[in-house]
Amino acid sequence: VTSAGVAATDGSPASLEAVAAVAERGADLSCHTSTQATVDLLARADEVIGMTRSHLATALKIPSFSGSFRLLAGMEGDLEDPY
Repeated sequence: VTSAGVAATDGSPASLEAVAAVAERGADLSCHTSTQATVDLLARADEVIGMTRSHLATALKIPSFSGSFRLLAGMEGDLEDPY
C-alpha cells in the first residue's frame, strides 16, 4: 500500500491542516512525506482509491492502468482535502 497525490511534490511534509485532521482521529502524520502519482506508479497499481472523482479521472487517463478504482467516500461523493 502506498499513498500518492496528483498534485504532490515528492518529499514534502504533510500540511499542518492534514496533520491536525489525522490527529483528531488518533493517527500521526508527523513523519509522512508526499509522493507524486506517476504514470509508472499508477500502471503498477492493482487498485486506486481516490479522494475525488478528478483523482480517478486522472488514473483512467493512464493507458497502462488496468487495476480497479473507487472513491474512498463512495461514487457519490468527494472528500474535502484538509489542506
